Amino acid sequence: MEINYFGHQCIEIKQKGIIALLDPYEPTGQIAHPRAKAHLVTVSTAATPDVTRKEVAGVDTPRAFVVDAPGGYELKGVLIDGIASYADGEKGTLRGPNTIFALRLSSMNILHCGMLGHTLTADDIEEIGNVDILFISVGDEGVDAKTASKIVDQIEPRIVIPMTGDDGVLADFIKEVGETAETLDTLKLEAKDLPSDGQRLVVLKAQ
Repeated sequence: MEINYFGHQCIEIKQKGIIALLDPYEPTGQIAHPRAKAHLVTVSTAATPDVTRKEVAGVDTPRAFVVDAPGGYELKGVLIDGIASYADGEKGTLRGPNTIFALRLSSMNILHCGMLGHTLTADDIEEIGNVDILFISVGDEGVDAKTASKIVDQIEPRIVIPMTGDDGVLADFIKEVGETAETLDTLKLEAKDLPSDGQRLVVLKAQ
């Protein structure tokens, strides 16, 4: 599996015949939108700056398969579970709804929180289940560092990947989590590479 970060909440996952693009967006400022084709696109919330799904071409279809709401889905053997949440701590009154996406592929459980704006309920945690790789947005487009750390503690993933463009917020998050961070351009791994105990904190450079 190969994982790349394109800024904001945008993550690209490539694995054996499937390319997933999570929360793509229009190019803004210094960050360029990935132009690669994808089989699967997830869109967590309309509150994400300039969210777009129309520009993502499919690999073997004119357009990628788009999932933008809670529910259960399947594509090319990938199981996708959309979990309802909010993009703020006021039950969506400020930024609206958010969908957390849980993906099962290559024997790994991946959780992309989108613009999740609050800690999780007991029901959320039960529905999410075990998580191997967690993508969590920290800062203006997500939660603050302390709240993000609490969510990490709730989920207990084996690998944590923060999504933020703010170096100060990132430093605060690393301090709150209390793990040594490793910085990579791309994360490449298989299920056998997951830590058997403890937690791995990975900071991906925006491409």
